[in-house]
Amino acid sequence: MLVAVALVMAWPALRRPPADGYPLSTYPMFATDRGDTSTIATAVGITSDGDVVRLSPEELAGSDEPMQAISTAAAAIREGRADAWCDQVAARVGADDVETVEVRRETHDVIAHFTDDADPIDVDVVTSCSVEVP
Repeated sequence: MLVAVALVMAWPALRRPPADGYPLSTYPMFATDRGDTSTIATAVGITSDGDVVRLSPEELAGSDEPMQAISTAAAAIREGRADAWCDQVAARVGADDVETVEVRRETHDVIAHFTDDADPIDVDVVTSCSVEVP
């Protein structure tokens, strides 16, 4: 009887691909290799010198949630609203030296990004817009 209970409890972890659920969570989102690179949608500020300024989630999506900012950017690009979203972001930009907002897809080496704050390995600029100076 004990062996049968142990097998029932272990069954979800033994399935391929691993499934997440009752009675055992295998956390496949953390246990599955997702590769060395990741592509995210975002918007950045560009100064008159050409420097890139990382914008806050508040500037990107009007929220302090980073994941909401990324999903807002991805939805705007996917749904063909990147130009309108760019204008919304530009209206929220707080840095005085930012002249342009670029909506982009950036591909990062995940490890280098988080350990060395490395620049993206590829950038696809979807659109850009000007920041209005008050």
